This record gives sequence, C-alpha cells and structure tokens, in this order.
Amino acid sequence: MFADVSQSTTGPNVYAFTDSEAALSLDGHAFGHGVGLCQWGARGRALAGQNVSQIVGAYFPGTSIQKMLAPETTIRVLVHSNLDMTADETSHISAMGGAWQVAAPGIQPLTVPADAKLELANPGGRRWQVKGRDGAVLAWGPLSGPLVIRPASLETRIVLDYRPSGNVPGRANTYFDTYRGEIILYPSTQGIDTVNRLPIDDYLRGVVPSEMPASWPDAALQAQTLSARTYAVFRAQTRAKQTWDVDDSTWDQVYHGWWAEHPSTNRAIDATAGQLISSGGQVAQTYYFATCDGWTENNENVWGGTPLPYLRGIRDVDASGKPFDEGAPGATWSTGSF
Repeated sequence: MFADVSQSTTGPNVYAFTDSEAALSLDGHAFGHGVGLCQWGARGRALAGQNVSQIVGAYFPGTSIQKMLAPETTIRVLVHSNLDMTADETSHISAMGGAWQVAAPGIQPLTVPADAKLELANPGGRRWQVKGRDGAVLAWGPLSGPLVIRPASLETRIVLDYRPSGNVPGRANTYFDTYRGEIILYPSTQGIDTVNRLPIDDYLRGVVPSEMPASWPDAALQAQTLSARTYAVFRAQTRAKQTWDVDDSTWDQVYHGWWAEHPSTNRAIDATAGQLISSGGQVAQTYYFATCDGWTENNENVWGGTPLPYLRGIRDVDASGKPFDEGAPGATWSTGSF
C-alpha cells in the first residue's frame, strides 16, 4: 500500500487517505475458501514422501479413512438445469459405442440402435421423439414426467448436444458432453433439469481429473479422491428429497463426464474404492480448495455455523517452515497499484 495514512481512523483498520495522488495496491495469499484440504499443499506433501493417510490426517485432523460404501452406490448429478422449451427449438440426445434405451411413463422401455437420436421439441407442447438414422420416427410421446435414457451395453455412452461445455484438449469437435450411466429428464414449469445417475466411482472418474491434474503424485490423487467421494456422499445425505445430489460445477464439484477420465486418476479411485473420510463414525464434510500459502482456516470463520473439530485451520508448512504449496499459482498475489 502506498499512501500517506492518517491515524484519524473511523473504525478498526479503516484509514483516511490524505494524498489525492495516493496509489493503493493489495497483496494477498492463497486462492479458495481456505477450509479443508489444500490441493497444492497435498501435492507438496506427496512430493515430500507423505502417504494418503498422512495427507488426509493433516487437513482433516482427528478423522480416519474407513471402508463405508457399497460398490453399487449411485449418485445423481445435475448436469444441466432449466433447459428452455418455450421456444420453437429442438435439442438432441444421442449415444456412442452401442445401443441405448428410452423409458417414459406409461410405455415399455424401447431399445434403439447407437445411431438413433432423441429429439426434445416444443411445437404443439413439450414432447420427445426418437428418430432412426434414416429419419423415421421410432417412438414419441409427451414430456409429462421423468424420461430415462440408459445405456443398453457396457460400451454405450450418452451424449447431450444441448449442454454447453468446453472442448476436450487434443480432440477437435469433441466436448465434455458425454456420460456413463443414465440420463434422466425432469420437466417442470421452469424448464427441464437433466440429471446423470451413475455409480459413484464412475462419477469420480469425471471429477478427480477435473479438480486436480492427473499428473500429480499418487498420494495427492488418492487424497483428492477420498475428499471428493466423501463430499459427494455427505451432499447426497442432505439432498435425499431432491431429484439430484450434486451439481457438476464449482457449486459442488467440477464433473466433466467420460471424456475427462484418465488412467492415473482411475487408479487412485480403484485404490480407495468404498473408502470415506469419517469423523466419529459419521461421514465428514470434506471441503477442498486450491492454495493456502501455509495456512488453512476454521470453518466457522468462513461460513459461520458450528465449529467442526476436523475443519480446524492448520499451519501447512514443512519442518523448515516452507509452505507445502510454495510456488503454486495463486499462493501469493497482488492487485498492482490503482
């Protein structure tokens, strides 16, 4: 900060600038909310030789890693909300890799070939129809209740052409719009919510490499996996009465679906299958964020509420006092002068 700072304050840490030419700059530390696991710090700890239990224990003190989850556990992910069907527009759902099924209220599930396409259209009222490769209508009906699109083979992936997404690096005209598991459409007066229901570890295959670089050390990737899996299970418990458990954005956890998957993060998921971070036998609230520059924060200081014993701020440094995330992008920052 560059200014002639007067001592005549109007409150704590409030200063009156007397120089009209004064320039102000702000220097800061860390990126993110500061509660729970510091991702770049986890990387630094892994590079220093710490294992996943040591990393988890550092950021969530007093917790333990327990096998608590059945392998068939599923999660419901909101991948698109309030699709607008008021305009005379058509949105498409298709598949790749194999046959797929459509199930609507009042009809038997219909199996269609991989090259078929489901259209959502508004003219004359919200409706759906499935067309074959030649354009012939194979089935149709009103969109009056949940519509389920599911794979009919292990190789089938469902593609949403109406979901805005980024381009898959290194693949021209390929987007993060392809999913394992089922797609469920929930119509409402606001539009259509699109939910991806799938086994939780298949979900994590699209989360972990979206939240942490897949090239990072195994122990860091496993700590990220445990944090992401535990977070999802906790959220599912609190949202059981909704049509979805987690959002696919930073509102909860970034989930880019099938195209995001990577062998190294898949290994981390397999190595921790069924495991959650537990506090007193209960599923913990395992928040995480990017950088901390040597310090994390108490949960109540960020969001208010009840202090949680495993969400205590820690000094995140090595034996020499160096932050485990030293040199990370965003660990320190400055606004420059203004």
